[in-house]
Amino acid sequence: MSLASSPPESRPGSPWAIILAGGEGIRLQPLTRWVAGDARPKQFCELTGTGTLLEETVRRVSRLIPRERQLLSLTRAHAGFYEPLLERCPGVDPVVQPEGRGTALAVFYPALRVAHRDPGATVAVFPSDHFVAPTDRFMDAVGEAAAVVDRHPHTMVLLGVLPSSAEPEYGWIEPGEPLTPGAPVRRVVRFVEKPAPESAQEMLRLGWLWNTLVVIAKVTHLFRLALTYCPETVAPLLLMRTALDGPEESAAAVRAYLQARPANFSRDLLERAHESLSVLELSGVTWSDLGTPRRVIATLVRLGARPAWMTAQVRKELTAAGAPGESVRPRRVRTAS
Repeated sequence: MSLASSPPESRPGSPWAIILAGGEGIRLQPLTRWVAGDARPKQFCELTGTGTLLEETVRRVSRLIPRERQLLSLTRAHAGFYEPLLERCPGVDPVVQPEGRGTALAVFYPALRVAHRDPGATVAVFPSDHFVAPTDRFMDAVGEAAAVVDRHPHTMVLLGVLPSSAEPEYGWIEPGEPLTPGAPVRRVVRFVEKPAPESAQEMLRLGWLWNTLVVIAKVTHLFRLALTYCPETVAPLLLMRTALDGPEESAAAVRAYLQARPANFSRDLLERAHESLSVLELSGVTWSDLGTPRRVIATLVRLGARPAWMTAQVRKELTAAGAPGESVRPRRVRTAS
């Protein structure tokens, strides 16, 4: 059954972006309270001194994907935080979830809207609360992955990064053989979300990669996998297709979310669908998920950034013993062709 009810509205071949901005950011709240004066999720907070993390993500993605093809996956409860930011991100398309029911629905809902508008689309999924530099090299890799997906529409490409520690809070990717001879994209042998600490140590030793949560796929392939591995999550959502981009969409989304089973995109889909995954290793890129105050401080200090909120006292209080969970060590330097 086709997911589309209208012909494509944009030029063919250009990817779409789904920017995930619906998370709660609980682990970083000690820092966001200090910076913003409230418990707002980190994507709506100005941590680096160059705008909120959400605004930085939109700017980064715009180097490859025009804003009219960017969808922001938001949660209604955060309206007070994101509504002022939408004025500073003109052109993007907000997709407001009725409530947060896991990262799978946060991806599938905006992906359904993309499929409705452009059934042959390639979509790239980006978290909105990570740090990446340099931007050009990172987005070059996204463009390279999108080109691979165009040539191999039955694979989903993850962006992986060489780890710097045995971080058990990340997803880990075991890379295998090249997707095609000599290609930089490799098949995924296994994907493990948040392994036990002793397993993470072994994965680090064996050369596994961290999952950056950046995923590129054909939207039809995404839904094919969703129906296979998360049917109770995605099936209620598919029932609202006829209401998309219309006045009944909001009410239809409420009904769908009431029926949909909560699911985690990494654990419930990526981990189970590893045979349909490939991985492209980022090189020459600094990446951190900024998941804890110490990671934020460590990333900013290493890059020589000093936003106004980062006083000497704050830095002392929040960095007692270094910061696991960021990758800044390039294995090799190359750019996308």
